[in-house]
Amino acid sequence: MPEYSYRAVDAQGHTTRGVMAADNESALEARLREVGYWLIDASSSVSRTRKVSSNVSRAELIEFLHGMASLLSAGVSAAEALDAMAEETENDSFKVILDDVGVNLNAGSTMHDAFALYPRVFTSQSLHLIQAGEFSGNLAVAFKDLAEHMEWTQRLMSDIKQATLYPAMIVTAVIALIALMITVVVPSFAEIFNDLDMDLPLLTRGVIALGDWGQSYGLLVLITIVMAVVGIRFSYKNMRDVRLAVDDMLFRVPVFGEINRMLVLSRFVHNLSLLLASGVPIIQALELCRGVVGNSVMENAVHDAEQAVNGGHKVSDALRDHSIITPLVLRMLVVGEETGRLDQSLEHAAARLDDEIPRRIKAAFGVLEPAIMLTLIGIVGLIGGAVFLPMFSLMSGLS
Repeated sequence: MPEYSYRAVDAQGHTTRGVMAADNESALEARLREVGYWLIDASSSVSRTRKVSSNVSRAELIEFLHGMASLLSAGVSAAEALDAMAEETENDSFKVILDDVGVNLNAGSTMHDAFALYPRVFTSQSLHLIQAGEFSGNLAVAFKDLAEHMEWTQRLMSDIKQATLYPAMIVTAVIALIALMITVVVPSFAEIFNDLDMDLPLLTRGVIALGDWGQSYGLLVLITIVMAVVGIRFSYKNMRDVRLAVDDMLFRVPVFGEINRMLVLSRFVHNLSLLLASGVPIIQALELCRGVVGNSVMENAVHDAEQAVNGGHKVSDALRDHSIITPLVLRMLVVGEETGRLDQSLEHAAARLDDEIPRRIKAAFGVLEPAIMLTLIGIVGLIGGAVFLPMFSLMSGLS
């Protein structure tokens, strides 16, 4: 059945745009008339998805999901709930999206198909959870679980940003100060020392040589670093072998490699638990998780689990050989498979990881911050000493 991009108006004169499947324009007009809209114009649509800007914030999406869960739990129909949330939102772009979803829903589309028209706003994981909720009749629960999952993700990212903000600011400021001293301050003093024809200490000669090198090659080094970062990012995005090597290397970084592994595992168990609890079959749930774990090492492990389940084996048997899987998660998988409550076992594992990750992050940065400060103070002290040692020698000679 072909799809049409249309523009229509309701009885109050409000214009809406959208895409709807129909046999022809006459059928499209009839479907719109059934839901209270009059067709203005229409054209054949090539793409199923809307290319709208995704300026819907995570907070707005969470508020929408909570609102839908509350309204549906209260017995409000899906179409009425969408209308209510569209009226409540202050984001005009999001209002247009929800209005279009409502029109398609009233015209006979399923909710997940209507949301699927906006992939920049609603992820594939969200769509499958909504679809599972529709099939199981627990749509309110699906929206509630989605909202809580997004809140967990937002809270975790907020904790990480808060922990890294202060060290990042200190490091940036001191690096800028060091660069200024090496490229501006030290060369200025070097000219003074040369004019005085002084016998400079080894430390001072070394810092002056470093300053001369920075003036001559600093820009080239900066360009090289930028190009290297761009090249690595491009290779990471487009070359699977590079991505796998980088992801594996990040797991081996002292202290932070373990935190990274816990974050990836937490993302995996959270999503798998959520999908299984919503009624998504295990194979489809694993396939969806493979797309959202955000790490190629974990993707390989989940892919092996998919193959094992397809072959009649257990998920735990396939994941047992992967070092990324911790003994706690593996044990929870075994218990869940033995009891037939895999979703609940994974939920317990996710809760344990949620408690442990913030503690690990705070502990790591509690040690790292003083180490960074002492290191940077030492570097600045060396450069300062290189500048002032000759001045002290000169003052001693004059006295």
